[in-house]
Order: sequence, then structure tokens, then C-alpha cells
Amino acid sequence: MSPTLEKEAPKVQTTLRVPERLMNAVKELLEQNQIPASSVNDVIVAALQRFVDEVREKQIDDAFAEMGKDQQYLAESQALASEFATADRESLPKEDRAPETW
Repeated sequence: MSPTLEKEAPKVQTTLRVPERLMNAVKELLEQNQIPASSVNDVIVAALQRFVDEVREKQIDDAFAEMGKDQQYLAESQALASEFATADRESLPKEDRAPETW
């Protein structure tokens, strides 16, 4: 089960209509101890949590992709990188540093 799930979290009762073939496959996997869950409910909760996590991760990825198109952000990012170039170079071990140009 996902580490983001809490056993003590409030639960709601709901009814699902699941394709019979899918339900049979889940039950078969549970009986064979092929999935780390103790019940169909645990499988459904874990699957829903994974789905929500994937959607949220995509939202974050999409936001970062938009940042790559934002000219103001790109200019500020480049300015910061330039300002810290010396400090970044000095933080590397000497053998990994690019030669200094005078």
C-alpha cells in the first residue's frame, strides 16, 4: 500500500461496479499472494492512490514545462546562474573545475 495512505484516516463507504473479469483477476492474484494487499478493498485504495499521485505528478511536470516557455522566468534563471557561477565552480573539487579564464 502507498506510504501516503494512513490507516487512521477517515473512510467513506462507496459502491463500485467493476468488470467481472477484472475483479476475478484481482481475487486470483490475492489468493496467490501475488500482490501486497490483504483484500480487494486494499487493492482498490492503492490503485486509486497511485492514480491520484500520477495525476498530481503530471500537473507538476506540466507546470515546469510551462516555466520553460516563460521568457521572464528564463531571463531571471540565467541571471541567477551567472551570478552564482563563481561560487558554483569553487564548490567543486579542484580536479572537476573548468579552467578559469582571466
